[in-house]
Amino acid sequence: MKLISSENIPGDIADSVRRLRSKGILASSTDNYANIPRYRYAAKTIKQGIWIHLSGQYSDALLLLQNPKAEIKSGLTEEQMQTIEAEARSALYNASSAFFSNVATTVLSLLFAVYKA
Repeated sequence: MKLISSENIPGDIADSVRRLRSKGILASSTDNYANIPRYRYAAKTIKQGIWIHLSGQYSDALLLLQNPKAEIKSGLTEEQMQTIEAEARSALYNASSAFFSNVATTVLSLLFAVYKA
């Protein structure tokens, strides 16, 4: 992921995200992360801008922001973007589940060890 800061975005950030996504650039506003409890504080401290999720699309995103009629090479279909986003959500859920499972196992083990002693 690479951030395009608001200084490099002509016009409204939300409109720019919609334009990028309509051209197949997997992008989201930094505001999107402010609604996720885990990232809320960090999202408020980050410069406002647009996250480009695939590093290979960063230069095309910059080009499209400067010239909406520019031809790009890295565009994805809406289906491809939805698949990538679904896989990312699934990976985050699985990682979070594994982490909390390990924490619970450790806490229960410690409680059992203290109780047994």
